[in-house]
Amino acid sequence: MNKMDIVACTDKWFVMPTGVMMQSVCVNNPEVDIVFHIIVDDNVTEKGMRDLEETVTVFEGKSITFYHVDVTKFPCFPNVKMGSHVTQAAYYRLMLSEILPKDIHKVLYLDGDVIVRHSLPPLWNIAKKSIQYRTDKLLRRCINY
Repeated sequence: MNKMDIVACTDKWFVMPTGVMMQSVCVNNPEVDIVFHIIVDDNVTEKGMRDLEETVTVFEGKSITFYHVDVTKFPCFPNVKMGSHVTQAAYYRLMLSEILPKDIHKVLYLDGDVIVRHSLPPLWNIAKKSIQYRTDKLLRRCINY
């Protein structure tokens, strides 16, 4: 394995937990080159992004790239109410094929509230065909809404 691409979506309320998740990935996978692809919208501040970047860049072979999403591209998702455990950022993962560069063919999506306690390559190497089919089908339904 040359590198592992890990994706997370966050908003301003989940920057700190996402940083903890990324730290746990880095600590438990020192031998793996990892690129974190973090999907954010305008409510994540420059300081929040800087904090996430500083969490990752102290580890050799680890890097981070941010992708800003335009929330107006999500008209078919239900409105998110204040205090709900589901945020707008939770929907961004459904649009990864539109957000991420086309040369990325495989990613591991981790929620920001996950703590990784072991090496990730065994999980990375699991077949993905059925998961991809379901995601593509759901995405087509949303786009045709």
